Amino acid sequence: MIKNWFINATVRRLRAGWRILLFLLLLVVLAAGGQLGVRAILGNLPRSSTLVLVIIATAATIAVLIARRVLDRKSFVSFGFGRARAA
Repeated sequence: MIKNWFINATVRRLRAGWRILLFLLLLVVLAAGGQLGVRAILGNLPRSSTLVLVIIATAATIAVLIARRVLDRKSFVSFGFGRARAA
């Protein structure tokens, strides 16, 4: 019964709410880790730094790729970014 709270039996993967929660957690961990890593190398960064935005955007992209593959069990090509087929 409790398993039904977490896993959708029809498609055999985590329910959408849990996938979103895990994605957000992954995003926060990656963004914080990236910022801590850069601060360890370069020192303290101002909050308005463009580098902070680049770190967050990179963390978001990596989080989407990981969540898409691991949580959704779908490929990146399913977004529609694959090679175009000849007509």
